[in-house]
Amino acid sequence: MFTEKYKNLSGKLETYIAERKLSGRLPGIARLSRIFGVNKTTMNKAVWMLEGKGILSINGLRGTFINEAPRRTLHHIIGVNGYPGGPHHTKIMDTLNKEAEKAGYQLITVCCHSKAQTDNADFFLQFPIDGIIFHGSCAGAATLKKLKENGVETVSCGIPGTEEWLDAVDLDHRATYQNILEYLRLLGHRRIAFIEFKRSPEWTFYIENIRRAFADTLGPLFDPELFFVRERVYDLIEKKGEDYFNIYAEMAVSRFLSLPEPPTAIITMQKLAVSLSAPLKKRNRLVPRDISVFSISYPDEYDKRFSSAVVNTSAVVKQGLELILRRLKNPSAPVERKYIPMTLKIGRSTRRTPEPAE
Repeated sequence: MFTEKYKNLSGKLETYIAERKLSGRLPGIARLSRIFGVNKTTMNKAVWMLEGKGILSINGLRGTFINEAPRRTLHHIIGVNGYPGGPHHTKIMDTLNKEAEKAGYQLITVCCHSKAQTDNADFFLQFPIDGIIFHGSCAGAATLKKLKENGVETVSCGIPGTEEWLDAVDLDHRATYQNILEYLRLLGHRRIAFIEFKRSPEWTFYIENIRRAFADTLGPLFDPELFFVRERVYDLIEKKGEDYFNIYAEMAVSRFLSLPEPPTAIITMQKLAVSLSAPLKKRNRLVPRDISVFSISYPDEYDKRFSSAVVNTSAVVKQGLELILRRLKNPSAPVERKYIPMTLKIGRSTRRTPEPAE
């Protein structure tokens, strides 16, 4: 695992190469170590990082060579993929497009089923774009690699666990879930459940970060049986059809209420939070009388009846645009990662639950 020290040094080396317009064979490790004032081991690790980014090629005894950047036509267009629709988001896109135009670019939305890029890593190369912003966990590893190889600058609004070379901005999930859990604990809840869909392998870390937030915040009260992450969205659609939210909510409620000690609170996304009402009511459980529900909500789906952590979509994508404009202006700039907090709003879907008597 590369430490911050090697990342910083690799960024300095990348800038050194770009500013001096170096090409061909890179100076040897001994010389670079003297230039940057570090030992050879540290310098080697920085060089390996740039090899991983595709900037350098290590060729055994022949030495290390600087890769020529792919030549491509500039279109002055930036694509945005995976962005939710609706009036709120359309307004945000209009505002962002004005910001892009100031820098000489135009934004276009590139919509596709996730299987389009899963089945074809070259999918986005057919569009006349200089860069692309992926919203949420939309960017697959193979797709990111292809874009990088073809000189299309990329920013992910959702920080992946593996692509260390990628500029990214994400919600501060860990801090948000810790705040929600602490709030529910103050209300007396001991059994707190979580419902989400499975993610693709390269985005599994997102679920694991939330799991760690539960374990760290709840300590011995954390019960893995209350962490319901069973199906991927598209698998569920293929098996169950478009009613998958209601079906998944039914699956989760059935599982939770079969436990010897069911949960007294559930945290989940807004659409699932709404879908929980019917299966709970069928079992004579009401929100919030018998069970509290805390939702994760986008601004245009926020319902003030629910206690919610509201995603600051505008701030996320605005930061994503700033990152990609920076990258297009200076392809050798150091990698940046940004975290955006969510806003907690308390509604009527949560209530105090007394601690059970000792």
